[in-house]
Amino acid sequence: MKKNLIMLLLAAILVTGCAAPSAATPAAEVVEPATAEPVAAEPTAAPTEISFEPVTLTVNLTKGVQSLGPMYIAMSKGYFEQFGITIETVTLQKPNDALPLLLNGDLDILIGSVDSGVLNTIAADPEIRFVADRGYIRMPNECTYYGLVIQKSLYDSGEITKPEDLKGRKIVTSVTSPGLFVLSKYLQQGGLTVNDIEMMSIPVSAWGESLKNKEVDGIFTTETILTRLIQQSDGYVLAKAEELTDMQLSGLIFGKDLRVDNRDVGVRFLAAYLMGIREYSKGKTEENLQILQEQTGEDPQVLKDACWMQFNPDASMNFSSFDDYQNHMLSLKLIENKFTVDQVYDPSLAAEAQALLAETGY
Repeated sequence: MKKNLIMLLLAAILVTGCAAPSAATPAAEVVEPATAEPVAAEPTAAPTEISFEPVTLTVNLTKGVQSLGPMYIAMSKGYFEQFGITIETVTLQKPNDALPLLLNGDLDILIGSVDSGVLNTIAADPEIRFVADRGYIRMPNECTYYGLVIQKSLYDSGEITKPEDLKGRKIVTSVTSPGLFVLSKYLQQGGLTVNDIEMMSIPVSAWGESLKNKEVDGIFTTETILTRLIQQSDGYVLAKAEELTDMQLSGLIFGKDLRVDNRDVGVRFLAAYLMGIREYSKGKTEENLQILQEQTGEDPQVLKDACWMQFNPDASMNFSSFDDYQNHMLSLKLIENKFTVDQVYDPSLAAEAQALLAETGY
């Protein structure tokens, strides 16, 4: 009897345990394990779409100049269009021929040398300033962009091997060019001045034959002419700028319109230009070589062999030798008064262009 009672109690307990839960005591939710899905990587943020008012700007470009690489690249890759800018180019034989165009407003951006012509233009219009780097000489450097090339036979024979050997020699250079200042540094090492050489002026197209035939003794020049003189006219680099001075050779120049009145347009232009510098600074890539070959018409092998002009990645300019250079120009009566760096250089627009690039994600 007790055994039967115990069995009945156990059965009741089992039935109660299997019964559905009451409304007052909800059942625990059973969660099936989910199949793990791979987590997708965050996509790279696309540049922010900003609408810019379309504008057309005129720029002087000299055909066949390697140091215009950042401009050529920015134009070829459509960087200016990304900032609403259409570029119209003005082709001139000499950059300084564009100075009157800048003064009268027919040119928006002047690409020019740091020389007496530009400084005298700034004296005439104090609103004009350099605003961005277009190439500088840095000491030391692994290759030579700017230098004095002589006929190799003159060096091999021992006729010209040192600065003092240049006395009375015919050297192709311009009295107003930065090259004469650099050459003066080399001449000083031999106790000479620029008055001790005979400065020659002949068409660039005749340089190779004139050097090869010893009609001139030397030519002070930049790349890619320098490499062509070495390869095609049996030239030898006697004096290298990179062993003589740090120097800002050239820059981009704005007048009051882009510096003040339409400053936002000037900043947009420099943002695109900075993107060009960024790509150019990757060096002799296949794409860069192709763009420069197309834009300069230069022999591809010469472009590969040449020393490429250096640019600061933020487009800042180096005026460390500016005072010394001005003393040189004063001695030749090329300028009447010296300038402070602030009078000739405005770095603020390039800084704003950097900020614009950061804002847009470029």
